[in-house]
Amino acid sequence: MNTALRTRPAILDLLREQTRAAHERAEETLPLMDPALGLARYREIVAAFWGFHAALEPRLRAVDGLDALGLDAGRRKLPLLETDLRALGADPARLPVADEVPRVDGLPAALGVMYVLEGATLGGRVISRHLASQGIGPDTGGAFFAGYGDATGEMWKAFAAAIGGYAEAHPESAGAMVRAADETFTLLERWLARAMETA
Repeated sequence: MNTALRTRPAILDLLREQTRAAHERAEETLPLMDPALGLARYREIVAAFWGFHAALEPRLRAVDGLDALGLDAGRRKLPLLETDLRALGADPARLPVADEVPRVDGLPAALGVMYVLEGATLGGRVISRHLASQGIGPDTGGAFFAGYGDATGEMWKAFAAAIGGYAEAHPESAGAMVRAADETFTLLERWLARAMETA
């Protein structure tokens, strides 16, 4: 059977189920869909995401094997966050960087981390539409949540195929993926909560 025609990879269902609680806690931290969300509060949220990605992305870039899976530099979110911050009148160089991010000690852990980051990009489409109704678009501070624009769905499918293929070829890697994904949600939620309290 053609891989493209198969159902959703089993690893995605496992990751979703095993990280559900941590995922929900992270989502509850953010008031992004609040109709009363003001520009200043939104800027604080973008700054907090920048601080987490600034600490995490270098660790991902150091992992061998992501490029071979087609998960290359085109998926980096830090440039989008920096573009947004400048559009919102903030200087990334003056912002705090997260002091605790997930361990990325190999390809399975990197894929678990990317499950969280790529899933957030997919979910960002809903947030992006809400932000547009508030006058925030990709050129005015909303590039991060706009993700890959019209290509977001296809980019998620490509990621799903890559992580699914890897998990199928390396079934022993599932535990490391789940641990890394859960840790990513947990540490992201912790960092966002702290950043929002001190902003």
